Amino acid sequence: MKDGRAETVATLARKYEEDLFFVSTSALIVDGEGRLLLAKRSHSKRLDPGKWETPGGFLEHGEEPLDGLRREMREELGCDVTSAKLAAAYMHEEYHLPNILLVYEITLGGELRLNPDEIAEVRWFSREEAVNLEFASTCRRRAEDYWDRREASRNL
Repeated sequence: MKDGRAETVATLARKYEEDLFFVSTSALIVDGEGRLLLAKRSHSKRLDPGKWETPGGFLEHGEEPLDGLRREMREELGCDVTSAKLAAAYMHEEYHLPNILLVYEITLGGELRLNPDEIAEVRWFSREEAVNLEFASTCRRRAEDYWDRREASRNL
């Protein structure tokens, strides 16, 4: 969903209240060391400009979650998704909208070609390196949950 439509969407959400919710997807892109690829939102974004996030976004009307995830990765990072595995699901409020968030652990094919209207930069972060980052909305929780799951699986 483009940020310019956020105000319209928020107005609809208030109008229909509990009858309306949104679905979004987010990507956990992990390297061999367990670091996450985080994206810094463009400074021109209306919502959370310059804050760090896991790439992704809202689904368009009628769009399947994996199709939306693939579209968002092409729009934001200029890459195709080569594999995707559902890692987590959340129900929360994001930007004052009820939202179901599906988080996938993915791999990308091709070279990153950032869309400057969406993403200012991307970097790999370990948990320790991400401690002092300013995250967008609910993104810190999904990063922390990933690192918690990774740590728990290594301790089995």
